[in-house]
Amino acid sequence: MKKIIIVDNIHDLVDSLVDLLKMLGMDVVGTGSNGQEAVALYKSLKPDITILDVIMDDYDGFYAIKEIQKINPHAKFIVMTSLDSKKGYDDLLALGIKTIIRKPVTFDKIKETLNNVV
Repeated sequence: MKKIIIVDNIHDLVDSLVDLLKMLGMDVVGTGSNGQEAVALYKSLKPDITILDVIMDDYDGFYAIKEIQKINPHAKFIVMTSLDSKKGYDDLLALGIKTIIRKPVTFDKIKETLNNVV
């Protein structure tokens, strides 16, 4: 069973994703609401996949990705975002992020993405 952490400042989305992932047989081992929490969760829980937004208060997802990649350059990410700028997507690609889901997300898209990442 794959261990997953979910980090997004939209708490209802996090709760819904937790329920969906559990139905899909995934083990959600932690949740957070900003990039600093993402890094702390990654360090302590060592998940197989980190699902996160990049637009969050305080420490954003870009911060989290960079810090987690220092810990594990092979860390797997699924980024959910409402970014609408080419620069934002280019910045994610420059960090090696290959799996980006545009918000609003659908459960079918999450399921399909997880099947491709796992």
